[in-house]
Amino acid sequence: MAELRYTESQDSNLEWPGFAAVQPLEPEVDGRGAEPFVHELVAARARSNPRALALASADVTMTYRELDRRAARVAHHLRALGVGPDVPVAVCVERSPDLAVAALGILKAGGAYLPLDASFPEERLAFMVTDSGAPVVIGRRSTIPRLTGSRATTVVLDDDRLEDETPHILPTGVHSRHLAYVIYTSGSTGTPKGVMIEHRNLLHLVRWHVRAFEVTEFDRASQVASPAFDAAVWELWPYLAAGASVHFADQSARSDAAALRDWLCSARITIGFLPTPLAEAALELDWPRAAPLRVLLTGGDTLHRRPPPGLPFVLVNNYGPTEATVLVTSGTVPSDGPSTRPPSIGRPIVDSRIHIVDADLREVAAGLPGELLIGGRGVGRGYLHRPDLTSERFIPDPFSGEPTARLYRTGDVVSERPDGELEFLGRIDDQVKIRGHRVEPAEIAVALERHDAVRSSIVVAREHRPGDTRLVAYVVLRDGARPEAAELRDHLAGLLPDHMVPSDFVHLDELPLTSNGKVDRSALPAPLEPASREAGREPSGALERDLAAIVGELLGIEHVGAEENFFLLGGHSLLAAQLVARIRERFRIDLPLISVFEAGTVAGLATEVERLSSDGSGAPADDRETLVLAAQTSGSRPVLFFLVTDETGLFPIRYFIEALGADQPVVGLLPPRHRRRFDRHKDVAQLAQEMLPTILRHQPSGPYHLCGHSLGGLLAYEVAGQLRRGGEEVAWLGMMDTMTPEASRRVVADSRRPRAYVQRLTARTAEVGLRTALREIGIRQVQHVKARFELRLGPDEYDVEGATRLTTTYGALPHDAPLDVFCTARGTEEAGGPGLGWDALHRGPVRCHPVPGDHHTHLREPHIDRVLEILGRRLQEVHVPEGEVSACR
Repeated sequence: MAELRYTESQDSNLEWPGFAAVQPLEPEVDGRGAEPFVHELVAARARSNPRALALASADVTMTYRELDRRAARVAHHLRALGVGPDVPVAVCVERSPDLAVAALGILKAGGAYLPLDASFPEERLAFMVTDSGAPVVIGRRSTIPRLTGSRATTVVLDDDRLEDETPHILPTGVHSRHLAYVIYTSGSTGTPKGVMIEHRNLLHLVRWHVRAFEVTEFDRASQVASPAFDAAVWELWPYLAAGASVHFADQSARSDAAALRDWLCSARITIGFLPTPLAEAALELDWPRAAPLRVLLTGGDTLHRRPPPGLPFVLVNNYGPTEATVLVTSGTVPSDGPSTRPPSIGRPIVDSRIHIVDADLREVAAGLPGELLIGGRGVGRGYLHRPDLTSERFIPDPFSGEPTARLYRTGDVVSERPDGELEFLGRIDDQVKIRGHRVEPAEIAVALERHDAVRSSIVVAREHRPGDTRLVAYVVLRDGARPEAAELRDHLAGLLPDHMVPSDFVHLDELPLTSNGKVDRSALPAPLEPASREAGREPSGALERDLAAIVGELLGIEHVGAEENFFLLGGHSLLAAQLVARIRERFRIDLPLISVFEAGTVAGLATEVERLSSDGSGAPADDRETLVLAAQTSGSRPVLFFLVTDETGLFPIRYFIEALGADQPVVGLLPPRHRRRFDRHKDVAQLAQEMLPTILRHQPSGPYHLCGHSLGGLLAYEVAGQLRRGGEEVAWLGMMDTMTPEASRRVVADSRRPRAYVQRLTARTAEVGLRTALREIGIRQVQHVKARFELRLGPDEYDVEGATRLTTTYGALPHDAPLDVFCTARGTEEAGGPGLGWDALHRGPVRCHPVPGDHHTHLREPHIDRVLEILGRRLQEVHVPEGEVSACR
C-alpha cells in the first residue's frame, strides 16, 4: 500500500513558506500503476503501526487498528445496502471520533461521504439529505431523530448489531475521478448547494499538506471545525494519512479563545487550526513559551491582525473555496509588516494555478485588482444535480493547452503584491463571510419571506467595526403585521444555522429602488443608532454597571440598559464566548457559557455572577468546589499545599503537622468533583486551574510549596506550572510516587495485555484455584483502590475510571520549579527508573528519593517516617538553596 514517502531530491526543493518552489509529489505505489486513495493510506498506517493513537476526545481514544476495524464494519454494512462509487452517504454525528469512523467506512465502501452538522435546524438537514439523494444516513441514537423528514435507510453507529458485522469488503471499482465527499454551502437561490470533490482532489490536498507542514506520526492535530465546514476535511485526512493523531476539542471550548488556548496546550497539540475570528482572538492572549504548538493554521475570513513577536508558533493564513478542495493559497504571517495593509493570503500551493482577470476574462497587469480564477488538481467536479450552475462557475480553461482543463470562478477580487503574494480585496457579488462561514444573503431573504408577516426583504452585510461584519435584514411587512425582531429571529433560527441569522432587523415601508428597478443598497438606512434606542431601565449598582460597560465595549455600544438582551443588541455565539472570558477575568469566577444564553441581559448576568461569587470558588451550582482541609494555618513559613484526589488521601496531613512543627502551615486540597466523580469533560489542566483561586486565597503570592500523591502529584505539577507561567515563584514541588503520564500510559497498557493477564491468572490460580482467581482478577481494580485507604470503600466510592483517564491523557507542559520525586521500588521498576520519567521531562532540577513501602503504604506507618525525614530536610533546604541538581540520585 502506498505511503507518503518522498525522495531526498524532492525534499530539497521544499522551501517553506515559498511553495512555488515545491515540485509535484508522487508517492511510491505498490506496482499497480495507480495512485493511492486517502483511505488506503490510513489503512496502511493501521497495518504498520496498529497501536498508535489515531483519534482522541474527552471520553474516547482510538488506535489506528480500532479505527480501521470499526470503519471496515461500517463499509461492510454499507456495501450490503448497495453503496458504491458516486453514491453519497450522509453522516449526522456530533463532532467526535464518530465522524472519522463513519467517513472512513464510507470511503472504504466506495461511496462519498456527506457531512452534516447535527446542530443545524431539522428542515435544513432534511433538505441536504433529500437533495443529495443519499440512500443511507449514518448517525447515533441521539442524532438520527433529527432527520425526521428523510426516507433514507439509517445506520446507527452505537447499535450493537453493527459490532457483529464480519468485515469483508468486495472490490469497489472506485477510481480517482469518483467522488470522495460532498459538502453543502450557502446558495444564492435560497437553498444550499452541494459541492462535489473527487478522490484525486482530496489526495492532492493531503499530499501537499503533509509535506508543507512536515507532518509526522509524532504530531498531534486539533479538530475544531463543524463537520459541515470544509476545514474539517483538512483537520482529518492529512494527519491520519501521515500516522499522526487527531484530537477533538471539547465542545465547551470551541468558541472561547482562552479555553481553546488552554486546551491546545494541555492536549499537547502541535498543529492546530482555528477559524479567523478565533485565531485573531487567540493572538491577543498570553501563550506559554513551552507550548507544544508549532503551527497555527487559520482561514475562512479576512485576517486583520498580525501575530505579536515571541509567540511559540508560526501563524499561517490560508485561502480557498470549498469548490477547490479547502485551500488554494497559503503563507506564513510575519509579525512585522505594514500596519495599513492586512496580511496576505499567501501564494498558490503546489499543483494549483491562479489567474487574476477582468470582466472579459483577460489577465490584468500585476498589482491591479481582478476576479480570481483557480485551476489545477484541486478544482472539484461541480455542484450536485446543478449542471446549470456548474457550467456557470466551472469554465473551460483558456490559459491551458489541455482540452479538458477547467477553471473555477471564485467571485473573489484579489490583487498581486510586488512580492508575489495575494491580497484579498472583496467580492464581485453579495456573498459574504460571517464568522468564517460563506453566506449568500439571498438565501436568508428567501427564508425570511417564508414568515407570514413578511412581504419582501433584503439582507446585507455591514462592517460594524473592523473585523466585525454583521448581517442586517431590511423587511417590508404585510398590512397590519407587527412582528417583533425576536419573532423573526426565532423564525430564521428554525431554518438556518446560527451564523446566518441577522443581528439587526430594520422595518421599511418599501425597499428603495434604482431607476432600473433593482434594490438601491446605498439608500438602505443604517440600523438604529445606539443613541436612538430605548435602552429601558438603567443599570443599578456597581455590579450591573460593570457588566453593562463590558457588554457595551464588546458590542461597540455606548449605553446598555439593564434589561436589554445581549443577542438583540447584535451579540452572537462567538461574542458570547468573549463576553464570558471578560467576565471570568474581571470577577475571577467560572461563569459557564450557557449563562449568557439563559440570562441574556445585564440584570440576569448580575444575578448569576452574584450567585457564583457567593459559592466561594465560583463553580456552577451543580459542581463541587475545591475541598479544603486547613489542617494548620498558623506559622511564618510558606504554606505547604498537599493535593490528593479523595478524602481519605488527606490522612497523611496529621503526620506532616507533627513532623514539620508549629511554624509550618499545611493545607490539604481536593479538586472539584460531583458526587465523588470527576467531570469527564475536564482534564488535569482544567482541574488545576479551578484549584488555583483557592490556593491564591490562602497565599496570594510566592514562594509556593506544593506536593501531591499519585494523581494529586500531577495536579501539583500542573498548578506549579500555571503559577510559574503567571510569573510566580514555586520554591519547592514534591511528588509522592507519581509517574509521568507517558509512564502511566505504558503501565496501564501493559496491565491490559493478554500476556500480563495470563501471568497474573496463572500465579493466582496456583494459590486459590481457578474460580476464585477469575473472580479476583476480574475485580482487581476495586481491590487495588481499597488497598490505598485505611477505610473500607465500596467499588463506587472512588472514581477509578476517571482517575485513570486524567492520568493517562494529561499533556504535561514542562517547567523549571525545583522538583523532588519520592519513588517506591515498584514505581521505579514500572516507570523504568528512579525519576519515574520526570528526569527526562522536567526542565528544572530533579531530586529522586527512594522510599520504603509501595504506592499505597509509603504514606502510612512505619514507612512514612522516611518520607517525613526527607520532606522536613528539603523544606528547610529551600530556604538556603544548594547548587542545582540535574540528575536523580
